[in-house]
Amino acid sequence: MRLFLETSGLLKVLLREDLSDLAREAFSQAQAHAASAFALPEAVGVLHAMQRDGRLTRPLYRKALRELYELWEYLEVLTPTLEGHMRAARLCERHPLKGADAVHLEGALFLKGLYPDTALLTFDRTLYRAAKKEGLTVVRVPPLEGLTPRPHKKSS
Repeated sequence: MRLFLETSGLLKVLLREDLSDLAREAFSQAQAHAASAFALPEAVGVLHAMQRDGRLTRPLYRKALRELYELWEYLEVLTPTLEGHMRAARLCERHPLKGADAVHLEGALFLKGLYPDTALLTFDRTLYRAAKKEGLTVVRVPPLEGLTPRPHKKSS
């Protein structure tokens, strides 16, 4: 299996938090690993926010950054072309995705076109569902299975 790591999956591999064991197991079972180039600044931004908010101490923040950069050297990094961004935009038309999530999904779908055994690792519910609807294999995350979105209440 070739594992495509979206930012939440990448961070679960690095940090000790809920479902990190699942992420690490998927990572260790994969023969190859890939990510969108966008995942690096996105992950650094999340780690820095966690440090600012007190969820990571300064030493743990520095350790996580060091491990992220070390891991990054090991990944196959996909940089989207203009056509890739256009495909990501169309994904936003079909699914309730944020732009960054659509870029990750487009990268995973592109990789699947080259390597049919590609699987996506994400802990984002909306991206998880969109990937499944697009026919992409996703690493099973039990808390994301079978959940339906809550209906919006109409205001009077």
